[in-house]
Amino acid sequence: MRPGKITIYLLYATICVIWGSTWLAIKLGLDGVPPLVGAGFRFALAGLLFLALIVSKKLSLRVNGATVRLIVMVGGLNFGLSYGCVYWSELTVSSGLASVLFCVYPFFVALLAHYWFALESLDWKKILGIGFGFAGIAVIYADEIQASTGSLRGMLAMLVATLASSISLVYLKKYGSELNTLVLNFYSMLLGAALLLLTSRLLERGQGIHWSGKNITALLYLSVFGSVVAFTMYFYLLKHLKATQMSFVTFIYPILALLLGSWFLHERLSGKLAVGAAMVLGGILISNRASPTGAMERARNREGN
Repeated sequence: MRPGKITIYLLYATICVIWGSTWLAIKLGLDGVPPLVGAGFRFALAGLLFLALIVSKKLSLRVNGATVRLIVMVGGLNFGLSYGCVYWSELTVSSGLASVLFCVYPFFVALLAHYWFALESLDWKKILGIGFGFAGIAVIYADEIQASTGSLRGMLAMLVATLASSISLVYLKKYGSELNTLVLNFYSMLLGAALLLLTSRLLERGQGIHWSGKNITALLYLSVFGSVVAFTMYFYLLKHLKATQMSFVTFIYPILALLLGSWFLHERLSGKLAVGAAMVLGGILISNRASPTGAMERARNREGN
């Protein structure tokens, strides 16, 4: 059953709020914990929570060959490679700059959906809207970008993370519409966790783990809300919205991250926030002139022809 517009908007807004806070949580969770270990523990715990939900709902864990390929793509590219690069890059790149670099996500998604997977059209409105939204984020974080001392390797890692996540999203949109989101998340996150922890054994030898109340709280928040809650809603909405529409969350949550920092950490807000936020909103409106449900209906009609 297709959700109503209000449900779509509420779920979309909730995802943005949660992921707007996870950049800071990742940074806090890295205090005393190597990055690949932190990411691996996050998805291992989230995978076990998904298993508990699957058992409670008495869902089948059986998968076929097509589903295995989907799990390998999502688990390997998104939860393994992408998040491994995100966590590692935040050792040398500020959380603000990391979120800006990840904002090339809609560009990658739009190009992949059009040219590689032949899934969605790419017209001038979409290109203009994405460019306008990205420019808005650049305006908001202009001072931080200029002052950043992040390493080139860290910034390149963020771009690799963005590309890997983009491929995963578009592949999932094209081939994963019938798969239960709980089962998909369970297998994919456990696969991602296994890859992250195995890679950690090779690259993070000798780096001790020093648990504290701060990094444990961050781990729990990232596992429960940043993973279980957010990805369940995200994959559910992906069945009803275009991949490009879903990618626009990367323009919204950097703005929310600044607002949350102001409210809870008393960080100073720049006047550029209003200008940049207006540009982001304008970019989203340009790219999505029609309602989400209407756009999805047209997409389905095209796929059926």
